Amino acid sequence: MRNEVDYEWVWEYSDSGEDKDIHDLAHGDTLANLGPSNLDYYAKQRTVHGDLIVRAELALTRNVGNDLDGLLEKDYAYVKNNELPEFVGDFKVPQKFHNELKTFVQNVGLGNLGNKN
Repeated sequence: MRNEVDYEWVWEYSDSGEDKDIHDLAHGDTLANLGPSNLDYYAKQRTVHGDLIVRAELALTRNVGNDLDGLLEKDYAYVKNNELPEFVGDFKVPQKFHNELKTFVQNVGLGNLGNKN
């Protein structure tokens, strides 16, 4: 069975703990569908370990798989300084995603990203 490749945007919301554990995820096939960070929703909420949810990170995922075997590979390209890196895993990020991010940042913005440390 032939593998298919698709891309997806994801917000990761992580806590203030030492390991910066991911508390929640939001996925979208486009940035317009995903929207800006929803970190303000988590204001003053604590995880089961008592850590505050304090940061949001945006990433583009490259997913490889098929109907028989499911997801076989998943690589992440994290947005830094409002830009995607050139590569996701060993593969070049398609230009359309760079363009989509640039347009989204200009028109909507990324929203509250919280603590970047």
